Order: sequence, then structure tokens, then C-alpha cells
Amino acid sequence: MFKRPLFLKNLSVPVQIMMLLMFIIISGFIISIIGILITIPFGGNNLLIKGSEFDILSNINLSKFLQIVNHLGLFLIPSLLFVYFLSRNPKGYLKLDKKPHIFSLIAGLLLMFISMPFINWLLSINQTFHLPESMSGIENWMRVSEERAAYFTEVFLNVNTISGLLLNILMIAVIPAIGEEILFRGILMKLLKIWIGNIHIAIIISAVVFSAAHLQFFGFLPRVVLGVILGYLFYITRNLWIAIAAHFVNNAFAVIISFLNFKYKLSSDIEEFGSKNDDYPVIIFSLLLTIVIIFSINQREKKFKAISFRKTKEEEF
Repeated sequence: MFKRPLFLKNLSVPVQIMMLLMFIIISGFIISIIGILITIPFGGNNLLIKGSEFDILSNINLSKFLQIVNHLGLFLIPSLLFVYFLSRNPKGYLKLDKKPHIFSLIAGLLLMFISMPFINWLLSINQTFHLPESMSGIENWMRVSEERAAYFTEVFLNVNTISGLLLNILMIAVIPAIGEEILFRGILMKLLKIWIGNIHIAIIISAVVFSAAHLQFFGFLPRVVLGVILGYLFYITRNLWIAIAAHFVNNAFAVIISFLNFKYKLSSDIEEFGSKNDDYPVIIFSLLLTIVIIFSINQREKKFKAISFRKTKEEEF
């Protein structure tokens, strides 16, 4: 019977992390090339011309296709390949082999909404950050890049059909939630824990890398905090499905709100909730309740573990 070679298993953790990065680079390059080649017969050759807003607008569906393909190539595919050559039981390694406890799942999803005012406040603070005067050129470049990225995101999100909404949910919520959680929490956080020996540092570092990978300096801080929350959800529950579901809800909610704003001309803006100075009571309450919910999930998971242990002992007896 054929057994796949687990050539990553006996490598040191630093080397495993380097191999993971190599998988990401190679996979990202190959998959992006394949994606471009697929789009060319449909007019995708125009997308090869960088910096043209007209090309993006006139090829919006092809642009979305490439966005999906690139995310698969950079996050999901290399992560799955990495685990495939690391463990005989990939689902067990990633903690995807068990159903989540309903309480923890619901609480984790609720956490995304409860933490929103605090995270939005961090976003408003982050946007006021400035680099030293000697680096003003870099700061200007980052601001222009993020304004451009925000423009393209708005173009992607501005749909008024259910099919367009579902495609955006797939592109912005489903695929990123699965791919990013497998990579940053399921793999990187675990490797860092083994290497460093401290789960809290591992959670923070993986959250920083998670935020940095999005290449958005002025949204860096709130995304780090989101990564920390997702990291603790995964660590406490030992179930990656909960972190994936929470990540999905966080992204899908923004997509749905944008859809409703565009289709029905609503004035709601979730990014403003918690970002104003007179929202401090809401911000503080958001932070405290976030901590309480995480603590509650932790306590409930301990009870689940104790009950499961007693049942196992009774069955053995």
C-alpha cells in the first residue's frame, strides 16, 4: 500500500516554517499564472495591464475570478499541501475532525459582533498613525495604495443582485475564512507554539503575521486584535471550525451590509460604530464583554473536557 512521504515531519520547526513559506511562494506563483492563462480567452489579457481602473471595471467578473484563484494559491492550496506532507491525519492535525460544541460556536460567532465597536475604534486610531518625517514618501505611497485598494474593494462590493452577493460572500468570506484560518491558526500558530513554548506569544505573533499578510498598514492594528481573538478561540476550543465560522461571519457581515447599502441606498456604515469619541462607553463595554465571552467559552470547554474524560473512564471500567 502506498504511503505518502512525510518529509516535513522530522524537520525542525524553523525549517518547517521556511518550507511553509516556500510552499506559499511556489503555489502562489503557479496558481496565479494558471488563473491568468484561463482568463485570457475571455478578455483577461487586459487585466495584465497594471494600474488601469478602466480595465478592472470592464472585467469585473474576471477580476473577481483572479482574486479567488490568487487567494487559493497563496493560502489554502499551500496549507493543505504542507499538512499533507507533514501528518498522516491532516484533519486531526488541523483540528477539523470533530464537531464544535454548540455553545462555543454560538458564543464565537456572537464575539465577532460584540468586539466590533472596540475593533472599529482601533481602526480609527490606526488611521491617524504617521511615520517619521524621513519616511513621508513611504507613508504617502502606503496611503495611495490603500486608497486604491479601498476603491477596488468598493467596486467589488457594489452589487445589487443575489448572485453578485453570493459571489462576493464566496470570494471575501468563505474562501478567506477557510484558507487563512488553516494557514495562520491551524498551522503557523501551532508551529510557533512548539518552537517558542508559549501559546500566548504564538497567538500574538501569528496574529501579527496574519495582519501583515493583508498589506494594509492603516488597518494593521485592528486586524491584529481580530487575529488574537480568533487565535484564542482556536486554542480554547481545540476546534478550527469555530475560528473559521467566526472569521466567515466577520467578513460576510461586512459584505451583506455593503450589499444592503448599495441596493437600498442605506446610510449605515459599520466601520463608524465605535469610532467616535462619544462612543467610549460602548467601546469599553465591547472590550470587557469580549473578554467575558472568551473566559466563558474557556470555562465551558473545560466542563466539556471533564465530562468527556469521565465518560471515557466509565466506558473503560
